[in-house]
Amino acid sequence: WDAKPYADLAHEAYDAQSYAQAAIYYEKAFKRDSTDAGYAVNAAICCIWAQDPAGAERLARQAIQADPLQAEAYKVLLRVYPDAATRPADVINLIRDGYACTHDEELNI
Repeated sequence: WDAKPYADLAHEAYDAQSYAQAAIYYEKAFKRDSTDAGYAVNAAICCIWAQDPAGAERLARQAIQADPLQAEAYKVLLRVYPDAATRPADVINLIRDGYACTHDEELNI
């Protein structure tokens, strides 16, 4: 029930540029250790590379729930919705909350 073996497999898949597989393994690691939002963020980033924006958004939201101070999770949402004009209102609110929590200037939208 340890997350590390899945994280190791995810890292190997990422190195092999198998981003969809890496996302799956990082998500499994996160399910084993839901206190480590980094796993969910890594899975979300891999989803972006695998051209799965819906998966990236879902995992970024999970990471934010696990650790609202994880600035990278909010940045994933910015990558999923790069155009401010088409960004959903709830995502805008999440990113603004992220800025309030983290004070990361990239989130100052």
